[in-house]
Amino acid sequence: MMSIRIPWKSHKFEHNTGFIFGLGMVPIFAQRFLIELLKKNQVAFALNMGQTLNIPLIIGGIVLMVWSSNQYLSQSTRYSS
Repeated sequence: MMSIRIPWKSHKFEHNTGFIFGLGMVPIFAQRFLIELLKKNQVAFALNMGQTLNIPLIIGGIVLMVWSSNQYLSQSTRYSS
């Protein structure tokens, strides 16, 4: 939770729409992915269903953070020239 609270309170990412949301998604679903490693596998497969459902959400959070950062950088360069 501190990884989300510190950037939020510092107002550094105030104009990066979606960055804090993406920053929340990545650790939450990464933690769920790791918890799924501890569960007993019901089917002999490399990843269980919980892990396969968490992977797109982790990737989505990373994509959202990158997209948000790129949007902010393109807006700041557009207005500074």
